[in-house]
Amino acid sequence: MPATGLSRSARAALSIVETAVIRIWRQCALEPAVGYIGWQGHGNLGDEALYAAICRKLSPMPVSPFGGACKERLLGALQLNGPSVFSGIILGGGTLINAGYLPIVRRALEIGIPMYSFGTGVGSAGFGEPIESDLDGWAEALNAFRRVTVRGPDSKQALEKIGVRNVEVVGDPALGLALLEIPKRRTVPRLIINLAAPTPTTYRDLPLQGLSLIAQSFANSGGEVIGMALCKEDKEPLQAFMQEARMDASMVKVCDSIPAIFQLLSGSTAVVGVRLHSAVLACAAGVPPILMCYRSKCLDFLRSVGLARYGVLLDSTSEANLKQAWDTLVGDLGLPEAIHRSAHQWGLHQSKLAMAIREELGHSA
Repeated sequence: MPATGLSRSARAALSIVETAVIRIWRQCALEPAVGYIGWQGHGNLGDEALYAAICRKLSPMPVSPFGGACKERLLGALQLNGPSVFSGIILGGGTLINAGYLPIVRRALEIGIPMYSFGTGVGSAGFGEPIESDLDGWAEALNAFRRVTVRGPDSKQALEKIGVRNVEVVGDPALGLALLEIPKRRTVPRLIINLAAPTPTTYRDLPLQGLSLIAQSFANSGGEVIGMALCKEDKEPLQAFMQEARMDASMVKVCDSIPAIFQLLSGSTAVVGVRLHSAVLACAAGVPPILMCYRSKCLDFLRSVGLARYGVLLDSTSEANLKQAWDTLVGDLGLPEAIHRSAHQWGLHQSKLAMAIREELGHSA
């Protein structure tokens, strides 16, 4: 029976067995990895980009997922998550400093392996989480880390407020994937739209009327409008929007790899998105983004790259603010170069951080 046909408990057991085999191999090969705490492996391209970027920065050190608290407790009983398996543990990119991830961080600290955060965000992770996040217990945990680095200035301020020491901003890790050069503008101008709406209410909260007017005007001026899905769940709201805006719904593209998303983004005029990493990856490609700020993490990122004016809060002013952001964006001809330069600067900060981690863990290559 394929894994997809198994019960949830059977899939969990299979995952533990597979992980155990990999870790036994590492022990036998005397090649401990850097453990990675994150949300990779769930079909969201933003989270996969974060994992890929951190793996690239830490190379040639191998990076391997560090699982949930219960899973690691079982593996610990088999002596498969100690120093013979991991030389250090990274709290990865994504908005992970919230109540949901504290148990696994505490479990990792109990093992006694050096821990680092790498451009991690603070606060609510997304639509399924409360708008405000409980940070109780995080000060004690993070003050036991070797280094605490976060995505943006809002994350830094939130941690300093609860007593976390020596917090450093290094930008979103996915900026480390920035293209070496900005691709040439496309002959046919391209506007990319990303929507994410897990509930009908969420969809109605978006400034859809203003977005529809922008898309129609762009298409009427000879441009193409493409829907960009960062996971399969984005496809339905994007197709619904395209139909309502009298656009071709077949122009919704589900991106299943990092090369695919950069191919789609390269040379585009702009991205108007909901998912945070539609904007982060746009910046990595030198494409100006407008971001629907449905959680605090969105402005946290935009402030880190000097783009707070392109954040649209989802309130009664969103329609007017979207139009203003769009008018400002199309009038700023130097914006792509400034965005690309900022992405590379953060990438350099992250390279220095990765080098320091490698040296501290005894891997200076």
